[in-house]
Amino acid sequence: GTVFTARLGRGRPRSSGRWRFHTVSRWLAQGPGDAQRLLALDVPAQRVVAFGAVGVVAPDALVGERDAIRAKWRGILGSTPDTVVVAGSTHPDDERHVLAAFALLRRTHPGSVLVLAPLDLKRAEPWQDVLRGVGWDWATRSGGEAIPESGVFVLDTYGELAECYSIATIAHIGGSLDARRGGHTPAEALAWGVPLTMGPERGQQLVLTDALIEAGVLEVYAEPEPLGACW
Repeated sequence: GTVFTARLGRGRPRSSGRWRFHTVSRWLAQGPGDAQRLLALDVPAQRVVAFGAVGVVAPDALVGERDAIRAKWRGILGSTPDTVVVAGSTHPDDERHVLAAFALLRRTHPGSVLVLAPLDLKRAEPWQDVLRGVGWDWATRSGGEAIPESGVFVLDTYGELAECYSIATIAHIGGSLDARRGGHTPAEALAWGVPLTMGPERGQQLVLTDALIEAGVLEVYAEPEPLGACW
C-alpha cells in the first residue's frame, strides 16, 4: 500500500480533488487535529493513525553513518567554526530575519558560519536578492567556493539538508514567519540532537513543536534581536 504523512492546512481541498485522499491505504497524522481534518474529508477512520511527536524517528540513511557524515560536512566547510547556524527550508522573509540575527551573532562570534538552505532552488533570484540587499558575499555548495569573510554558505543542492544538520551548533527552521506556511518540519535537525529555533508561525508542526518547547529544545522568536542573542 501507499503511505503518506498528513500535514494538512486548515483550508479544505476542492471536492474535485478529494478522490486522491481515498487512494491512500494509511495516513499518519501529526496529532488529533490533522486526523479530524482527514475524517472530515471522508477518509475511512481505519486508515488514519494519529501518532503525535513520538512518531518522529531518525531517517534510516543516517543510522550508523553519523561520524562519516559529520566528517564529510566538516570537510565541505573547510574548517571547524565555533558556531554553525543551519537555516533550513528558508523563504525570503526567513532569510532577511536570519541574516539580521546572524549579523548580531557575528559581533560576539566573528568566526561563525551561516549555512542557508533555501527551499525553492528553481528560482535563485529571491535568496540572491536578499543577500545582495545586505551587501554580503556568499559561497555555494554547487560552486565549491571557500567560505567568504561574511561566513555565509548557501546550500543550493537538493537532498543534502538532512546531512548538513550534522554539523549544526543550532538549527533554525524556515517557513515559520508566515501563517500560510505554518513552519517546516524540525524532524531532520532533531535527528542529530541539534537545538532549534524558529519563528512564531508553526501551525503545521504544533504537536511536535509544543513538545520540543516544553522540553527546552526549541525556542521561538518573532524578531531578529532576541534570535541572535539566543544563538
